Amino acid sequence: MKKNKFILAMIAMLFIVSFIIVLYLIYGHKIILTMYLGKSFGILNDFLVKEAHPLQYYFDRIDGIVFGIFYYVLLLFLSLSLYIAIPGKIFNKIYDFLLRIDHFFLKNKRICLSLFFVISILVLIIFSLVVLQDFPNSADEYACLFQAKYLASGKLWVHPHQLHKFFQFNHIYSNHGKLFSLFYPGWPLILSIGVFLRCPGLVNPLISSLSLIIIFLIGRKLSVKFLAVIPIFILSLTPFFLITSSSYFSHPTCMLFLLLSVYFLLIAASKESKIFSFFASFCLGWAFITRPYTVFLFILVFIIYLFSKHGRIYLKLLFPHFIIGFSIFAIIFLLYNYLFTNNPFRSNELFFSNYYFFGKGYTLGMASRDFILQLVDYSFWTSPYFSLIYVYYFFGVLIRKRDMSLWLFAAPLIFLAIGHIFLGQSGGNRYGPRFYYEATPFMIIFIVSCIFNVKSYLKKTSLEKYMFFLLICSLFFNVPLICYNAIREHKAIIERQDVFKLVKKENIHNSIIFLKTGTGTIRRMSRGDLVRNSPDFSDDVLYALDLGKENIELINFYPKKNYYIYTYNNILNHEKLEKIKK
Repeated sequence: MKKNKFILAMIAMLFIVSFIIVLYLIYGHKIILTMYLGKSFGILNDFLVKEAHPLQYYFDRIDGIVFGIFYYVLLLFLSLSLYIAIPGKIFNKIYDFLLRIDHFFLKNKRICLSLFFVISILVLIIFSLVVLQDFPNSADEYACLFQAKYLASGKLWVHPHQLHKFFQFNHIYSNHGKLFSLFYPGWPLILSIGVFLRCPGLVNPLISSLSLIIIFLIGRKLSVKFLAVIPIFILSLTPFFLITSSSYFSHPTCMLFLLLSVYFLLIAASKESKIFSFFASFCLGWAFITRPYTVFLFILVFIIYLFSKHGRIYLKLLFPHFIIGFSIFAIIFLLYNYLFTNNPFRSNELFFSNYYFFGKGYTLGMASRDFILQLVDYSFWTSPYFSLIYVYYFFGVLIRKRDMSLWLFAAPLIFLAIGHIFLGQSGGNRYGPRFYYEATPFMIIFIVSCIFNVKSYLKKTSLEKYMFFLLICSLFFNVPLICYNAIREHKAIIERQDVFKLVKKENIHNSIIFLKTGTGTIRRMSRGDLVRNSPDFSDDVLYALDLGKENIELINFYPKKNYYIYTYNNILNHEKLEKIKK
């Protein structure tokens, strides 16, 4: 009786704490951050919003990290308390119940997968239209959308404006009379279909929903003991997946083709089919012309796997079909480099961007700091428990037992985390540590396959039972994380659309808006991210950089247009459009 009362008390506390957390997410995170830093709210708020302060970005990161640590410790305490209080036979029933769900899902696979696919698309579309406002929030996203627009018209590049200095956008470059995006064409080519059909915002939700189906199919291929339904539920209940999959980033496309590559490899190995080996290499190649560095790290994982007893079967599938399939895209990669840099071995990102590497202004100390921030951020955007479960099974199964059967799923997260230390980039404006996004479904497949490695819960060790409990907790405790991240990003995006909404509100037409400042207070958007025009510069309203006295050149170029100067005071949260008299 006392134990039941204790359980009820713990559940009640869980709901109360969850309610407090939700209130904190909506209203109080800056107050708690202020208390944490020991400063008054007014002083801190003034400090945070000062334009171009070198610590502004890091204070924004600290805001999320402080909440992440607070949330992590709180949930760890609650999970331990609940695990001790709840009888083990309840966990046994939950374990059996999940196995029965898996059996039901498999028995009615077509209906269940179709329903899940439709629901997934609808949810992601809601996130895209409501939370993210169908707005390319970062320069990376807009550059890809810009590229998709001219690819949809059948062009590999467009001509820069005659007065290009007014229209310089981050990640869109002009070289030898060509105006083009910094990025490779894998994702923009697919996005161009959405542009052609006038629904570009629906492409990533569709791609991400397809990825969930492929994850299920991979689960059924791995082992009869493996639970294939749980991974797709867990992934779809992480803010990392929900928000990034609703964006214009290239990561969902890269993830889909990497999953397809692994799926076709599993089929090729089971049937000893070289045709499926070709399909696997084709998908890997498409992923490569989407995000080359990410795929390079995945290839390293695969090469190591080939030397294990579980990977040797794939050696005979590599030649010639696998090599031929990937070579097609390797040639495209080299030709694309040559087209814009006149050097097949010099990518646009290295030639034009400001990426840092060791020895080029990026020190080991900076790399260590960013690495820790990214890992904490990753726990915050996936689940506070995933990292704990992952570390336990990675060292317990792969290292201690030297079992390489799940290497392809366990290793990508570590390789992407370590590999991106050398890149010297955190991902800029993004939804979580996006460079780890492609490894997330593989990590979830790994931990779920380890947890459900036996058919009976009673056969597990005490630590394995606790890992199962943490996995179940993550399904419930991720809801406040989704709320917090969705609300936080929505507020930032509303601010970042300020200049475009102001132009629409004041019914401005046939005009040029000179951008004197960036916009936004929560996370500052530079004016170089706001110069958003169509590839042919035929828009009714054009956005240009304010170059002071040089503005007269653009005014003379468009004598029949009206002219405004946009400024945003991020201390007073006040915007202004001032008309220029001719």
